[in-house]
Amino acid sequence: VSTIGAEVTTVSTITALSAITNAKSEQTAFVKDSLRGGTFVLSTLTGNTVDNGVIFSSAITGYVWKRDISNATSLNIAWFGAIPDGTTDNITALNATRDAAINNSNLPKVIYVPKGGTFLFSGTFTIPADFGIVGDGSRASTLKGTNAGLLIRLGDDAASALIYGTSIKDLRILIDNAVGIGIRLSNTA
Repeated sequence: VSTIGAEVTTVSTITALSAITNAKSEQTAFVKDSLRGGTFVLSTLTGNTVDNGVIFSSAITGYVWKRDISNATSLNIAWFGAIPDGTTDNITALNATRDAAINNSNLPKVIYVPKGGTFLFSGTFTIPADFGIVGDGSRASTLKGTNAGLLIRLGDDAASALIYGTSIKDLRILIDNAVGIGIRLSNTA
């Protein structure tokens, strides 16, 4: 842990960020981790729910570390723990990214899949109405599904009458199963 001036602390990982015990309210910290890093501010717990992507727990009682997303146009799945190694199952990180945006009206409704590897996932990933999923290009950002069933469902669920405002852009989607179904434009399971 290093301190720049009196206001900014620099750490290597999210774990190190959460372990800081000597920060003051509204203090800024910078995490250098290439996947989950960014700028964070120590904020009161009131009105903030830990989601382990935008808001992280703090060792200081009554406080959380909140990612600075003031200029964000999307939520990066790597912030929520997705690993682009082609072997780790990232369905939990995909769902956590989407759920954070659903549960917080201040967050962008676009999920970002960064370049740099293949994000493997099992199960069905649902992209709700008025959401988007975007990458850095079809040769740069890759989602790879492994299950034999549906990989991606556009639209909320069976209760949704319409699929609207849902988009996929600049992303390669691979199916790692001969009987897998890629994308379904349907509001039913």
